[in-house]
Amino acid sequence: MIRWALRSGPVPAGKAGKPPAWLGPAEREHAARLFVPKRRADFLLGRWAAKELVADLLGGGERTAPPLDTFEIVPGPSGAPVVRLADGGPLPLGVSVSHSDGTAFCAAWHDPDGTLAAGADLERIEPRSEAFVRDFFTDDEAAAWAARPAGEARDELATAIWSAKEAVLKALRLGLRMDTRQVACALSSEPAEPSPGLPRPEGNGWRRFEARVSTGGPEAEASVPGFWREKDGFVLTLAVRPPDAS
Repeated sequence: MIRWALRSGPVPAGKAGKPPAWLGPAEREHAARLFVPKRRADFLLGRWAAKELVADLLGGGERTAPPLDTFEIVPGPSGAPVVRLADGGPLPLGVSVSHSDGTAFCAAWHDPDGTLAAGADLERIEPRSEAFVRDFFTDDEAAAWAARPAGEARDELATAIWSAKEAVLKALRLGLRMDTRQVACALSSEPAEPSPGLPRPEGNGWRRFEARVSTGGPEAEASVPGFWREKDGFVLTLAVRPPDAS
């Protein structure tokens, strides 16, 4: 099961303009280099939400949750976040963080073998122009969008497709370095059912999506499953890449 949280501010602040004490050493160094207010606010909100989620996982059962400054969430070799102790020792957890409009969406999971990759994305539901759809969607995705009447249903679909693409590229550790039209997403409107071997986000309200990714590389036809939902005016997506995915 994948734990998740949706959080908005305020974030516990530091004293006299200093980074908050709940950050680890490397996180404090990074926060001190963020001079653009929005980037700093997004970083602190995302780290606070993700660290609370990770602490809850680490303190599951009868164990006491560790103080937030005893572990860190830092970029790994691929750029994706990894969880480690403040002294650098690895922790058997995975995490993904996304921000949108002053809100953070975080997902965390147990990953003792370091083989489960997942990507979380958060997008505010808003209108997407025909030019946006033409530039970033596949022909089938654009046709599905155009078939819906203008308004809320079309806005939700476009936002969900875009968010699913971002989540998939995060799960594959590719980011937006590739053309999003190489990621073809099919969204289901039915509640997600349990699937053997596929970790899913906790709770109800999630629906499934399936993505086919044509990278032109070793994974020329990668298949990535995922989950999506609407909550509080946002679309949340979580792409999951199990170890045996093909």
